[in-house]
Amino acid sequence: MHPRQGGGLHFSYADTGSILKEVEVSGNSAEDGAGLDIWWSTTNMTSLTITNNTASDAGGGVRLWETTSSITSTTISNNTATSDNGGGMSVQYGSSVTINTSTISNNTAGNRGAGISLRGKNGDNLTLSMTDSTISNNTATYDGGGLNIGSYSDVTLATCSITDNSADSGGGLYLEGGQVNEDYDYTSTLSVTDVSWGNATDDNDNSAQELTVQNNSYASFDWHDLDADESFTCDTSADPVCTFEE
Repeated sequence: MHPRQGGGLHFSYADTGSILKEVEVSGNSAEDGAGLDIWWSTTNMTSLTITNNTASDAGGGVRLWETTSSITSTTISNNTATSDNGGGMSVQYGSSVTINTSTISNNTAGNRGAGISLRGKNGDNLTLSMTDSTISNNTATYDGGGLNIGSYSDVTLATCSITDNSADSGGGLYLEGGQVNEDYDYTSTLSVTDVSWGNATDDNDNSAQELTVQNNSYASFDWHDLDADESFTCDTSADPVCTFEE
């Protein structure tokens, strides 16, 4: 069986406080959200194992769409988004997500964001807060081995480990910029506190370094290698985009 959405579980408009606890979701396939596909809901997920799921498009392990979700003590591993974004997780369009004490590892994406892919929408930014968690050994074909942060996204990372991820650009993290004008503001923000880094880099190819930042005109990029424990903030509408603590 290869459903369009939610090979393991799909639901939408779920009641506030819906709980998934101590569940294993494995071996499923779908176009999007192969393990879990959740729309317009409020969910609490605790002690889940989401593994070995394959999406032909986005969200190998999980896809969240306009959803408020708390994810705790959960492992998302060995999932694949074959041709699109978010091997582990694809989070989209106004979702608000908190992740605590969880591991996202060994996922692959044919495009961007092998661990986590994020993209909000105009007028309704997506938010992600992640603490005491690990993103490791994820591989993206193009951008953001660990995370790809797209437009309209506000992200906070604290006391996390982002290591051993790889991609053509932004082995650890890729932050997209965008034009800011009277009609559209594609601004995204990122706050990083005490995060451990150590991702695949290529000294002969800046684009493969740990952090790649696309500026707000789409015209140029900044590349950064990061210390073992680094704190910094980024705003894609600012110049410079990122400010690093000394």
